Amino acid sequence: MSVRLKDHIEESLKSLKTILLFASSFTAFVLTFLIVLHSSIDADRSGLMSARGYLLSLITSSDGPDLLRYVNSYGAERKSLVTVIHDGVVIATNHDLSDIGFKAASMTSGVSFLGYRLLGGTFMHEVPLSEKPLVQIRVQSNARPILWTSLIVAVLSTLIVFILLWLVNRAIGRAVDQGLSGLDEVVASVKRLGQGMLVPSPKSPFRVSELQDIQSSIEAASIALEEAQNILTESKAKEMTARAYQSLIHDLHTPVACLSSWSTLLQDESLLRDDQVEAINGVARTAKQILLQVTSGRKNLELLEGAPALSDIKATLRNCIDQVREAKRGTGVGITVEFSDDPMLVLHDPVNLTRAVVNLLENAVDAAGSKVSVRLIHSNTTVAISIEDDGPGMAIELVSQFLSGRGISEKKGRQAFGLSGAAHIARAHNGRIIYRPSKTLGGSNFQIQLGVQ
Repeated sequence: MSVRLKDHIEESLKSLKTILLFASSFTAFVLTFLIVLHSSIDADRSGLMSARGYLLSLITSSDGPDLLRYVNSYGAERKSLVTVIHDGVVIATNHDLSDIGFKAASMTSGVSFLGYRLLGGTFMHEVPLSEKPLVQIRVQSNARPILWTSLIVAVLSTLIVFILLWLVNRAIGRAVDQGLSGLDEVVASVKRLGQGMLVPSPKSPFRVSELQDIQSSIEAASIALEEAQNILTESKAKEMTARAYQSLIHDLHTPVACLSSWSTLLQDESLLRDDQVEAINGVARTAKQILLQVTSGRKNLELLEGAPALSDIKATLRNCIDQVREAKRGTGVGITVEFSDDPMLVLHDPVNLTRAVVNLLENAVDAAGSKVSVRLIHSNTTVAISIEDDGPGMAIELVSQFLSGRGISEKKGRQAFGLSGAAHIARAHNGRIIYRPSKTLGGSNFQIQLGVQ
């Protein structure tokens, strides 16, 4: 099952975030424990070494009571068990006085780590005061306060890391949303390309260059497809028209040859009266047959241009306007409609006429400053679709070149077939395209004039 890219990234990072949380918690716990433990040991060593001379003098003078008082005082201050060992024998302690005078127990139990031992919630270490005689002070302290401190720091660090990961996750989500902000436009462009519609340029450049490259490729494909469709429409119509003329010429060959034979007989002065009458009737019959074939061929040529039907031309125009508004959204050019909503039934081919009108409308929007107007002018003999814009207009001498497909588009730098295709469709509707400068908006005014049938 497919998921959104943002959700996929969040799901992929979930295990990594869990590992980071546990790793940060464990690291904070261990580092805090070691730092506090070493601080406590350093404090013991500093305190005892500062009193080293005094302690050695007490030991040398065998002043047991004063030594015990110091040991008890220091142990109470540090909340530790303190034992003074002289050449392996306990000479003073603040916990079990029965150990005095006996050999001190060796530090073999517990876990040894970096010069101290962990044993049953306590840690022990020895501070050497002298080597000759060998005097050591063994300090055993409660490790639980250090463990609780480490645990609190670990919990706080976990909370901080969790908040930081949450902020990073939000930042990644925003970055993904911003980076893929144009993805919807790319999808819409692909759909428009699949429907054969012109793909508009995005409102603003994409943040991700790959998306921009895809959009540019789609736009280029759309332009190439539109030009190919225009060329194909015109060439196919010409090809089918040529075939129809060939068929008509082929069909007319026999009756024309027959007519020629009847004409030759009529020129024969020796022809009998009855034969002359028969020749005259033959000419009439043959001429009538030729007229019927020419009429039929003309109708066939008209049918080749499309599938005209008596339908609402205003509905066709509204469809064209909707297409161009969607394709050119964000350009700042408004398209105004100057005809009523009442249906107007005109014999036309909606598909081909839509292509012609869309071509003219898109050209008008591209050239306009801010306004494009669409009007429908109706008379007894014609229906004219008028498209005006407030752009710079077109030079009169260039109009015929573009209508014949010989014009070069300044914007695209290539031969432009849009107007020639539109002109061909207009001719297929027994009409034409005319151009004049716009009197109302000041730019161009193209009209598709259709013959009313």
